[in-house]
Amino acid sequence: MWFESLPGKELACWLALIAYAGDKAARAGSAKWRKKAREYVDQVGDAAFEGKFIEWARLFNKPSPDPGFDYSRHRRNPLACHADNVAALIGMTRMAGFFPSADMARALAALSISAYRKVPGIGPRAVKLGNCAIQTLGTLSCREAIVQLAVLRTKVKFKSGQAEIDKALYAQAETAGLPYQEIEELGVPTFDFHGVGAGERVLGDCKARISVPDLSNVELAWIDEKGKVRKSPPRPVVLQYATDIKDLKGQIKDLKQVLSAQRDRIERGYLQKKEWDYPVWRERYLDHPVVGVVARRLIWSFESAGTTLTGTWLDSSDGGSLVDGAANPVNPLPSSTVRLWHPVNDSTDGISLWRNYFEARRIRQPFKQAHREVYTLTDAERHTAGYSNRFAAHILRQHPYHALCEVRGWRDKLRLMVDDEYEPSHRNLPEHAIRAEFWVESAPIEGNDADYVYKYLTTDQVRFYRIDAGMHRVHAYGGGYRPNFRNQTSDPLPLHDIPRLVFSEIMRDVDLFVGVASVSNDPNWADTGREPRQVEYWHEQSFGSLGATAETRRDVFQRLVPRLTISDRCEVADRFLIVKGKRKAYHIHLGSGNILMQPGNQYLCIVPRQVVSPDTDGRVFLPFEGDRTLSIILSKAFLLAEDDRITDPAILSQLDGRGPFHPPLQVAPD
Repeated sequence: MWFESLPGKELACWLALIAYAGDKAARAGSAKWRKKAREYVDQVGDAAFEGKFIEWARLFNKPSPDPGFDYSRHRRNPLACHADNVAALIGMTRMAGFFPSADMARALAALSISAYRKVPGIGPRAVKLGNCAIQTLGTLSCREAIVQLAVLRTKVKFKSGQAEIDKALYAQAETAGLPYQEIEELGVPTFDFHGVGAGERVLGDCKARISVPDLSNVELAWIDEKGKVRKSPPRPVVLQYATDIKDLKGQIKDLKQVLSAQRDRIERGYLQKKEWDYPVWRERYLDHPVVGVVARRLIWSFESAGTTLTGTWLDSSDGGSLVDGAANPVNPLPSSTVRLWHPVNDSTDGISLWRNYFEARRIRQPFKQAHREVYTLTDAERHTAGYSNRFAAHILRQHPYHALCEVRGWRDKLRLMVDDEYEPSHRNLPEHAIRAEFWVESAPIEGNDADYVYKYLTTDQVRFYRIDAGMHRVHAYGGGYRPNFRNQTSDPLPLHDIPRLVFSEIMRDVDLFVGVASVSNDPNWADTGREPRQVEYWHEQSFGSLGATAETRRDVFQRLVPRLTISDRCEVADRFLIVKGKRKAYHIHLGSGNILMQPGNQYLCIVPRQVVSPDTDGRVFLPFEGDRTLSIILSKAFLLAEDDRITDPAILSQLDGRGPFHPPLQVAPD
């Protein structure tokens, strides 16, 4: 071990530092404690402490290799943390605040993500450590700390972690003398790029060229002294500039995280009423070396003197310019107010124009915008007035539902088998003074109470309230929502009073929850002895009518199929993508991605791999990122179009009728 190799005096200094770091006073990190901590760090040396802390922070995310580790209180999970180790790390995390470097900021961010990581049956690994790491990031006087906090905002979904991130950003804003609302925008690093998505570093006789063709790819090329492009640097450069190359690779990793964080931050702007003066928007978005990679693939609205223009960036030989959906130049006035374009505010023809624009030029948007689903009030919702039953009576798997709530900014608590009451899943919209609620409760399904945590939930109404209104509650065992014990609940807001964009975005979230977490995505659901009505629900959701997201997917397929290499074997018909293989015909449902074999409506189970390429391995262009089901359907289509080349025994046994028996489904494919 490293400790055993230390000389006696140096070992004593390290042991004294670790003992002081593990003291309870370290949790508060008072000025008196910090003064003494500085003395302990001086004794081991700044370089030694910084290097070891960064190393240990990285190791914290790995399972313990020690076979003698005591798991008795942690269900023998190797990711569980020993209390003494966590206490010492908390103190050393406080000490890390003495080192405002980019490497330290990255280490603290990685440590916080690892600390909030959930262990099955236990919960987050070390909440206090995660909070401490974020607090320390808030004190670091370096720009990289702001960058990492912006990344953490999109990665950390734990409630107390989000609160600590807000506090840390406020602290950074106060230190920089900037409004809190602007710190995330101004804190985005440029990575010393000389243009949008393009940078270059000189290392001896070699140049390292970084380019970002789209959000999925960050490319690094090496140009030698003869101008030849290489995949790796020459050997002399590797030996002489090893540290610089390591730093460059670290920056590329950071760049990928920052791009992802900026994409999510910009999309959040829909419900935050974000707007900018035109000159500010150009500086912080369109022309920013990093944010511009995202912003130039999006549509923006420019409003001035009652006139609204819409435009996006189009690259050209002379640099590029803003254009409309027909590629005509757009010249917003300097006095214009800029907002992110949303299809709910445009006409059907305008939306179609923008979709054709991106598809024709093979420009992939960072998230669904031109192809974004729009949800408007139905006649039934106008009749009920205060609530929507559009997504009621579904059966959801609780764990993926809970995870999606965290990703989309909803507050939700896992329903446990306890004598307790739960608030509905909800999302606060402070900019609109509105709270959206989705009422769910434990499902009356046999076996749902086999574990401490319910496996399945049933869905009910979507409602909107004033943000300060009291909430209804439901018992853990179910039975319907009731006013809380203080009876402080109020009437829901009429749906027709909810802003159209807010209504559409909230219903889009709920549609996502139902589409992803529904048991219709469980291929084994119908084979586990379920009640007839539950099996019927699975059939209806697996092969029934399409929701708004699936209808958008159908529109995409109608445009994509003629351009596929297998277009002669595919056609889109209402609810299905029909693929004609050499052995059978296959009807792939555009909502669930489930498959019926023809003739006979026989169900075919194909379990997709965990990671599906967004462009299906380069065989087809997709106009936006983020729709995994669309990618899965495309992957299945390419597989089944050449079903004579399938070698997977699990699939072959079903094609030959030797697999698990599935009675023909009573579904009439179109």
